[in-house]
Amino acid sequence: MGVGKTSTCQILKNKLPNCIFLDGDWCWDMHPFQVTRETKKMVMENICFLLNQFIRCSTYENIIFCWVMHEQGIIDEIISSWKQKIVRSIPFH
Repeated sequence: MGVGKTSTCQILKNKLPNCIFLDGDWCWDMHPFQVTRETKKMVMENICFLLNQFIRCSTYENIIFCWVMHEQGIIDEIISSWKQKIVRSIPFH
């Protein structure tokens, strides 16, 4: 937290052509904040849905997705949900 992920992504969004920025934290912006099996599933489904919508929109060629993914399984689940397989992902650590 606080290392500049969002700021970096905002800069990238403005430098890359035809770009969308999705911050995974937006999908957790709720009150009260509750991490349960159900809310984890909901957030993951929402992120996958949004990414697929962005991927299939021909207007945009770059998608910046920012989220702390502390387990490889989270990354694998998101990538496996993509409906269009002609997508290049570039992870930053």
